[in-house]
Amino acid sequence: VVIVAMPTEAYDRDYVWVVEPVRLGDGTVSGLIYPEEDAPLLNGLRPGEPVTVLETDIVDWMLRDGVTTRGSFVIRGSLIDGPGRGSDVEALLARFHEDPLPPIGLTD
Repeated sequence: VVIVAMPTEAYDRDYVWVVEPVRLGDGTVSGLIYPEEDAPLLNGLRPGEPVTVLETDIVDWMLRDGVTTRGSFVIRGSLIDGPGRGSDVEALLARFHEDPLPPIGLTD
């Protein structure tokens, strides 16, 4: 999963989750708008629709190995610095791998 900053009609930019990202080799990445997106989508895009974005518009990424999550720096930071550190937040933080970066070669 990659999180992409995209221009919108309503805002300067909005952040959209793109699943099944594939690097196309020309500075772009192709994937699908997160199929369970519940926020109003931008510029007529719909959940599950294919989209191609510039690599430079990627602002975050997430890689799950079935047990833990790597990357996801925005969510990780908001949980750590956000209000309240109750059991729900601690349970979410426990799902993150202690090393946010994957082993070399895992993402190639």
